[in-house]
Amino acid sequence: MITPDFLETLAGQLEIAVMSFDIFDTLITRPFEKPVQLFEYMHRNAPIVPEDFPEMRVRAEAIAREHAPGNECTISEIYSVLSTFNRYSPRLCQTLCPMELETELRMCMPRKEGARLLARASYLDVRIILISDMYLSKERISRMLCKCALKNFSEIYVSGEVRRSKASGDLYRYVRRMEELPFRTMLHIGDNSVSDVIIPRNLGMHALYFPLQEGKVLTEPKGLVDRVLLPYGSIRRRTAGRIEKLLKTTIEV
Repeated sequence: MITPDFLETLAGQLEIAVMSFDIFDTLITRPFEKPVQLFEYMHRNAPIVPEDFPEMRVRAEAIAREHAPGNECTISEIYSVLSTFNRYSPRLCQTLCPMELETELRMCMPRKEGARLLARASYLDVRIILISDMYLSKERISRMLCKCALKNFSEIYVSGEVRRSKASGDLYRYVRRMEELPFRTMLHIGDNSVSDVIIPRNLGMHALYFPLQEGKVLTEPKGLVDRVLLPYGSIRRRTAGRIEKLLKTTIEV
């Protein structure tokens, strides 16, 4: 696991000017094994949400991505597609969309290890930015970060707004142009072994793998049933641990 002391030492050795963090599962986490379970939670807790909402919401996002520039869509575009489905009138979608946004806000919590890294980075002589492949807006993500007391950053770059993704490498290229600095002066930290590590390294950036680790079960939010909690021993987290052995968590200077 990356420690704040290691991060500070590495940033100095590499003469890092910009330090970027992934957001979801790096700085912020949600107590679900899969994103679709947030939609299941909405159905269980609000009678207005149709039973097939989890499936239809996933399908609408897939269609919205197919038609969006760079295959990166916004949540409003997702609900615009959903409103064309049977039983999902525009009026119902106007209720479901803000409900999803508020559920996201209520369920999000800081990942303590990531928060400690961000806090240490704020004391270094580097510019701190956040980069996310996400359909939520920068404003909405900012509210989630504020709720989690994560405020020490200068800018947020979101794929749905700039129509470029980390997964393709285009979002990193966009960030480099906006920050007006070469890749070699940038260090990225994230939990995805491909989009947060392999791709930025292939572009010439420095990158650290910060997977979810084994430990205590996440705190259960009020009203959330046990079966949707994300235990630290889950398949996704165990897989992340195996991948970590294949990736160096240090950088060859």
